[in-house]
Amino acid sequence: MKKINLKNYTTSVPEERSIMEIEQLLAKFGASAILKDYSGDGTVKAISFKISTEHGEMPFKLPMKEREIVQYRVDEVEGEKAKENRKKDYKTARQIGWRIIKDWLHSQLSLVQLNMVKVQEVLLPYVYNYSTSKTFYETIEENKFKGMLLEEIKKGE
Repeated sequence: MKKINLKNYTTSVPEERSIMEIEQLLAKFGASAILKDYSGDGTVKAISFKISTEHGEMPFKLPMKEREIVQYRVDEVEGEKAKENRKKDYKTARQIGWRIIKDWLHSQLSLVQLNMVKVQEVLLPYVYNYSTSKTFYETIEENKFKGMLLEEIKKGE
């Protein structure tokens, strides 16, 4: 995969501000509930929310995967320098991650507002199942995308 310039890589916007902007965006769009999931150290690890669709209210969960951002910085950008101060790296990773999520969500909800897509269409991977405590994506990944891979489809011909 070709590398692109990572969006918001140099942001100095505090994670709390990006999270607040995400909440405001969801509220304006009509979310009926917004919940922040916290990790043991008091940082926000996911934002869950409910939005009404033509089929009823649907729950969604947007995760913050700060470890992956830190690993990207270590592997691709800063190498040994990034390893020196992991605590600062995780704070920076959350700043970058929440800012990217905010921009992505704004873009997706803009498509919905223009009636180009439905909310469940663009947020489908993040539909949250309370009985399994997993998102739709986590469920299909756990099942190794059974029935969705071209190799499987071609074998059935």
